[in-house]
Amino acid sequence: MTTLTLPKSLEKNSELLELDLSNKTTIMAVFDHLAQISPDVYGALFENNMLKKGYYLFLNKQNIIGNQQNEKPLSVEDDLVIIQPLSGG
Repeated sequence: MTTLTLPKSLEKNSELLELDLSNKTTIMAVFDHLAQISPDVYGALFENNMLKKGYYLFLNKQNIIGNQQNEKPLSVEDDLVIIQPLSGG
């Protein structure tokens, strides 16, 4: 099962954490699905179909920059993680 992990501030929708999607699902298809089932969460993360500044996407612990690999099919073992790093003192 493909897993989507959201920033802690958005995890209140626990049903979004594990998505039972087909083997031919792409990263963009996961985000389209997120937009359909939780527009508020999608709106908090994306602007003009791009991840907002300050959020980072990882696929199997590798940083995905921009639209890189958005159309690559995901496997059922893949993990997508969106993080919002913290800084300050």
